[in-house]
Amino acid sequence: EGVSMRVPNPPSLPFADHSLESATASSLSHRPSTSFQGEPVRDFVQENKRNASSRPRSAASRSELSAPRRQPLSKIMRMVKGMLRRNQDNFENQLDLSSFRMEHDGASFVAQTLVEERLSILKMVNCELSDQSIVAVTTALQDMGEDCTLEELHLGVNAFSLKGLEPLTDWLRWDGMLRVLDLQLNKIGDLGCKLLAHALEKNAILQVSGCAQACTLPLRRLWFAAGVKSPRKQYHR
Repeated sequence: EGVSMRVPNPPSLPFADHSLESATASSLSHRPSTSFQGEPVRDFVQENKRNASSRPRSAASRSELSAPRRQPLSKIMRMVKGMLRRNQDNFENQLDLSSFRMEHDGASFVAQTLVEERLSILKMVNCELSDQSIVAVTTALQDMGEDCTLEELHLGVNAFSLKGLEPLTDWLRWDGMLRVLDLQLNKIGDLGCKLLAHALEKNAILQVSGCAQACTLPLRRLWFAAGVKSPRKQYHR
């Protein structure tokens, strides 16, 4: 009445007597050392380990890769023209070229634009401006004379030194329009701060920021050494 069926045993696996880890290790140990064409097989893992000591860990360790590239004159001209168009739409009279690093020809073009457009605010922070570039901007301001309309000049975080600051402080002595001057993180030194102190003595309306980072001595001590009273209202940290 009832029929019983016998189920056959499953076939044995090739690695039934070993664990999966031992089988994998055994297969890797018997990997052929040559390809089908007879050429040796490259071990890229070992090659990378051997070459790791000769490679830099990041681009920051190689100056040719980590140094920011300065923008060409053509790009600076396009940027300036675009900003001038926006100024007309927004009824503004300023240029903000911060972080656009440029050569001397780019700074000269910006200085020419300063005169032609009679700008009131010019921001060139972190533009890698050299002493030659600062002289070009100062020359443009001097050429404007009493017609100068610039009220704010931001030149922080650049590459100019005392050589570029000297003509700027000479212009500050007789200019009566500039209200704000930003010089933070520039290598002007103690002598540069003394020159600024003399300029502030003549220019009572100018406010200078960023001098504390450029001096090795307290500003009050430098002003005292230069024979200038401390212009507290004109100085901002």
